[in-house]
Formats: sequence, C-alpha cells, structure tokens
Amino acid sequence: MPKVILVHHSEIALKGMNRSKFESTLARNIKNKLKELNLEEVSKTQTRVVVRLRSDELLPKAVSSIKKVFGVKWFTIAEECEEDINKIRDTIFSLCNNLLSENVSFRVVAKRANKSFPLSSMQLEEEVGAFLVNKFKAKVDLKNPTRKIYIEITKGKSYIYLEKIQGPGGLPVGVAGKLVSLISGGIDSPVASWLAMKRGAQLVYLHFHPYESSEMVKNSKIKELILLLSEWGSSKKLYAAPSSEFLLRSISLSTPKYNLHLFKKLMFRVAEEIAKKENAKGIVTGDSLSQKASQTLEAMQVTDTGMSLPIIRPLLGYDKDEIVSLAEKIGTYEPSIKEYKDCCSIIAKHPSTKPNYSTFVKLEKEINLEEIVQETLKNIEVIEF
Repeated sequence: MPKVILVHHSEIALKGMNRSKFESTLARNIKNKLKELNLEEVSKTQTRVVVRLRSDELLPKAVSSIKKVFGVKWFTIAEECEEDINKIRDTIFSLCNNLLSENVSFRVVAKRANKSFPLSSMQLEEEVGAFLVNKFKAKVDLKNPTRKIYIEITKGKSYIYLEKIQGPGGLPVGVAGKLVSLISGGIDSPVASWLAMKRGAQLVYLHFHPYESSEMVKNSKIKELILLLSEWGSSKKLYAAPSSEFLLRSISLSTPKYNLHLFKKLMFRVAEEIAKKENAKGIVTGDSLSQKASQTLEAMQVTDTGMSLPIIRPLLGYDKDEIVSLAEKIGTYEPSIKEYKDCCSIIAKHPSTKPNYSTFVKLEKEINLEEIVQETLKNIEVIEF
C-alpha cells in the first residue's frame, strides 16, 4: 500500500466549537494545493488530516507543497495499518528492518487518540519496545535515542512514522476572512502580506503605479511577487491603481512635506472602497513603527483617522534586519530589490515626521482628496494573474 501523509495542526485544537470549521478549511487548502497531483483522498481523523496519494512517486512533490500550507505545524510520511497490535508490530518490523541493530538506540513514542484501544500509550510503547529489542538487539534510550519510532492510534487505523517535517504553522488561509493588501514592490509589503496570510487571512492586492496604463505592471516584479505569495494560499487578484491624478494635483500643494501622508490617505481610501466591493474586513500595509517618516505614530494618526476599516500592520514591531531575513526565507527578497519606479519614492520629498492633524485636514480639502479617490477608482484595472 502507498504511504500516507499525516498532517498535524496545533493552534486549531484550541478553537473549541469552531475547530471543525478550521480543520475542514485546512483539509480543503491542502487538497487545493495538491490538486495537480494524482490524489486519492484528503480526509480528517480524530486529530489529524490524512493525505493519500495513488503512488509513492508523488511524495517528494507533495512534501514540497505542504510545506507552504498555513495551519500545518508539522507533517510526516507514515505507514498505515489496522488498529491491531500484531499488524502494528509487523509494520514496524518492516519499517525498521534496515535501521535498527545492536549499535543503534531507539525510543518508541505512542499516542492513543482512540481510548478504546486495549493498550494504553505507555503499555504500547513497552510492548513494541520489547519486540524491537528482541528482534534487532537494539538498546532502548529514552533521553537521547538514535532513532524514534512514532505510533498513533486513531479509530480504525494506526500510523507509524520515523520523522517529523516542519510546516509553516499559523492558521489556514481563509478562516480569518478577506483583507485588501497594499503591495508596493518594496521589501516590506510582501512580508506583511505573508504574515497576514499566516493568521488565516485571504488577500486581494492593491498596487499604485505611476504609469499611464497598467501594462507596465502586468510583467513587472509586482506580478512576480503576487505569484510567489499565491504559492502560500493567497489569490492572484490585483487592483492596479494609477497615481497620475494625485501626482498632477499635488504639484501645487501649499505644504509639500505633507504630500506622502496625503498619498497614503488616498491609498487607504481607495483600499476601503475596494474592500467594500470584495467584502474584505480590513487593509494590510507594510508599516514598521518609526521606520520611515510616514510610519511614525503622528503620521499613522492623521492617515488612520476617519477610516471605517482597521489598518492592519503585521510588521509594526519588526526592525529592518528581521524583515529582510523573513523576506529571504519566503523568497520575496530578490524580486523586491529589483529596479522599479515606486510611487512613494517619487512623492516622498522630505516628509514631515510629526504631521499636524488640523493642517492635514486643511490640505485634504485644498487638494480635494475625495475627488481624487473617485477619479482613481474609475481608472483602476483588475488583473488576474
């Protein structure tokens, strides 16, 4: 029989009456991630999600894919057998035949989810341990064994495996609802998007560009970043918004050091309107507290005031080195540092670090920001990569 992949989640187990919903979403996300493989079944046991493939040849691709499914704490390639001590012994003997010897120490770790199984977890460990000592002359070492043999007993099935493969953790994408993520093409915003997904949010993206049309965006690093993030479960949907109207009107602004803050408010307002259309519950941005002039508390106060949706800042407490390290880990760093004409770099000319709210409100009226919002919305193009 082909091996199975046994998927373990941790935080989901704490969700009480909502646990079943979270587990079903995780199982569905795994199935979607593996849809190109020849799947036989993705099912739930008492405490795990079980993935069955029609061939062991597909295991390497499946392992690589499951490493990018949020909600998976760890998983393993397991042997499946009946819930019977003799079958368990036979399966373990076959699995360990070339692994254990008198020079190799081991430990058996058993977990009995099905309490009707006649042996307790400790009794099962003792029973199998004695069997392996007798067959292979190997030594039991409970503290620092060379090998660990894991046994899990569920209703009707037993699973035996030798190692655990780390998953990304977090919650299944989709259980927390939908968010609009502002993606600039820099290092920070893709990492913020990734962290929002890790907490179960589904994303659609909003990007402001300085071009006459969105054609330049379609084959830029923005596409590359969104496709990379989609490997972790987000959508590939992008709202490409022109910044031309704002750039034109802001030339004559009486207080230029407020340009960047006004532009950020424009982005939030446009994102808010898109969120209404998408039934999204908030806006994600890559702000890190005090990293830039537009990310001070005073700046956040003027841009956030009056917004009807929460502005979510997953990177608020991260420093730049931590953000870069995470970008490298998830694969977005190299695309992020490619050359690209970024709106904020055009607008940000000595911005105020402590903008005054009353002055900001006057400048909103001076530039007629709400009119710019409506004009920008008219010219947005929706791109499905």
